[in-house]
Amino acid sequence: MGVIQAEDLRRSEEILTGAIPSAKEGLVVVETTWRGGRGGHLWDIVKKALETPEEQKHPDDWRGYARRSDLWRQCRAPFF
Repeated sequence: MGVIQAEDLRRSEEILTGAIPSAKEGLVVVETTWRGGRGGHLWDIVKKALETPEEQKHPDDWRGYARRSDLWRQCRAPFF
């Protein structure tokens, strides 16, 4: 989603408002190159996941899973 949000805002909006909500009965996985950084739709999702304490999250709240990323290592919230 990082490349999409950086290069095609309209498609990013369609994913956010169409594809993701249509998977309400399933698991949503957002894979990204992190292109676009701390801006755009992807950052809104990541920021919410980072700022919501794990004990306050519901099953349908966003969580982050990453490998070898300084951003994830520096966050306050636990990521599994």
